[in-house]
Formats: sequence, structure tokens, C-alpha cells
Amino acid sequence: MHALFYPTKPNEWLNTYSITKKAAEGFVQMYARLYGLNARILRLFNVYGPGQRIYPVRKAVPVMVIQGLYSMDIEVYGNGEQPVFLTYVDDVVRNIALYTLDQKYDATIRDTGNSIQMSVNEMAEMIRRLTKSKAGIRHLPMRAGEDVGKIIEPLPGPTAADLLDVAAATTPIESGMSATVEHYAKLPPERLTQALKFYYGTAQ
Repeated sequence: MHALFYPTKPNEWLNTYSITKKAAEGFVQMYARLYGLNARILRLFNVYGPGQRIYPVRKAVPVMVIQGLYSMDIEVYGNGEQPVFLTYVDDVVRNIALYTLDQKYDATIRDTGNSIQMSVNEMAEMIRRLTKSKAGIRHLPMRAGEDVGKIIEPLPGPTAADLLDVAAATTPIESGMSATVEHYAKLPPERLTQALKFYYGTAQ
């Protein structure tokens, strides 16, 4: 039997993306309850890894990696003490496939699991070290709709990784981030400068 998979995220911010993601969660659950839609909903925390697009949507890890590779200051929104839950792309893909194909699950919203928690500052410092950047870390004001004081917590109850018994198969952050940096470092330079021009209007 086929199942629909809907990827969502922690939707704590008052911005268009978070509001529409939250609304879509409700529609999926409504159709599951009223019309028997066979659906799965997993929250994806800060997914990172090789192949993530570097623009036009600004994602923290690839942008920080590019900044590090070019020895630009790595930009952090807010004070950087807010926690992030980093999940390697291979772990996410495995969990989504296994969870969606298993017919004993339903449209309950769950976290994906296999996440490693650290602060944004710690993530930025790790990327600065792995890219051998000679620059520092620069703090910027929080973006519209975001609140540095709001802590995003995991949902109560088991994650998909717990239910699938793969919680121990979490990719170590050092190896996952190293593979990510290596991927972007091997991209053609024009791909990276194109991203820099998009964000800054110059290739630096």
C-alpha cells in the first residue's frame, strides 16, 4: 500500500515558511482522519550534508562552509547560543524510507531522530576549523519573525529512529561535517562565487 510522506519542521517562527508548513501539517492530518489518507509526517531538524543547495534559499551549513572556504567571517544570527539539532542527510533518507514504507505508522507528527545537539556558535566554530578559515565569527540581528529567546525543543515521545531501532546509527558529527566540507570544497569555483554574488552582490 502506498503512503504519502510529508516533511515538516519545527514551526515556531512567525514567518511565511513556518506558517505555511504548520498549515500543511493540519491538512495532511485532516485528510488522514476524514478520508483515510495513508500518510506519515516527520519533522526534519537541521538536515545537512553533501549536495545541499547553496542558494537561493539560505541554509546555515552550506553558507557557513562557503564563508569558511573563502576565509570570510562566518555569519551567525543572534547570539549563537540557540541550540541546533543537526541530522546528517544519509540518516534522514534512511529513516524517511523505512518509516514511510512501514504500514503500522500513521499521520502522527514525530521527529525524525538521529540528531546531534550543539549551539549555533559551536557549529560555526567547527565549520571554521574544518575549512581552515583565517576569519572569525560575526553575529547578526535575528531575521524577521525569529526570536532568539525561543528554544525549539524535540517533540515528546519516540522519534522515528527510536521506533525503527536505528537511534544508535547516528552519523558522528565530525565525519558528517567533514564530508560536507569536502563536497563543497570540490565544487567548481564558479559555483561558489555564484552563490557569493547572490548573497553579497560580489564574489568577495
